[in-house]
Amino acid sequence: MEGDHDEASKVARFFLQIGLPVHLQQIGLSPADTEDLHSVVQGAMAFPFLGNLTATSTDKALMQALLELDEKGRLWAEEYGDEAYRALHS
Repeated sequence: MEGDHDEASKVARFFLQIGLPVHLQQIGLSPADTEDLHSVVQGAMAFPFLGNLTATSTDKALMQALLELDEKGRLWAEEYGDEAYRALHS
């Protein structure tokens, strides 16, 4: 949400190296699961530290960021490999 794509890429590469999820499918969701994603967004909006972000935190902005990162996460998993995730979760 803060627009630091280089930092997001670094975090994703680290997550991929240690087997953490980087896209929605890896946590049992898909972009089409709008009701479930809405629940995720509502839970995140209730988190008190969300106000520390420099970006404006709205339901719509958070949903958009979630969907954009899902796309990027899939690309990063393809580019960098998700073997560690698959090894841990197979």
